[in-house]
Amino acid sequence: MFEKNIFFISSILHFYLFLFLFPIRQGAKQAALAEHELKEYTREEVSRHASRNDLWVIIDRRVYDLTTYVDPHPGGDGILNNAGGDATKGFLENPSHPAHVFETVKNYQIGRYVPNIILKYMFTSFNINSLSTSFFLFL
Repeated sequence: MFEKNIFFISSILHFYLFLFLFPIRQGAKQAALAEHELKEYTREEVSRHASRNDLWVIIDRRVYDLTTYVDPHPGGDGILNNAGGDATKGFLENPSHPAHVFETVKNYQIGRYVPNIILKYMFTSFNINSLSTSFFLFL
């Protein structure tokens, strides 16, 4: 009898954990994709999204659509400083960003950045992150 009660309670607990710990959100689904399955964007493509109503940024070679985060952003319009461009330095070196922001931003990832259109088509068959950093230094 005791074992049946434990099983029943455990089943209910697992059900609720599943419901509340694994919410279905667009950003969470994209973040769960493997890096090589994400769409690739050039700087030119990202630069077309540089307004409050359409805000994309590049952070550490990843592309994020932060349009829905502009208004709730605790730093106000500071989020617009690098709209449509590379926000890596501003994002990583901002002392006012709490630790959780590095996890939160993953929910907004829509793709990965490739340096230019030629490289975009060169890297479609393999993972760009497998290349060494020194390769990008001479580009």
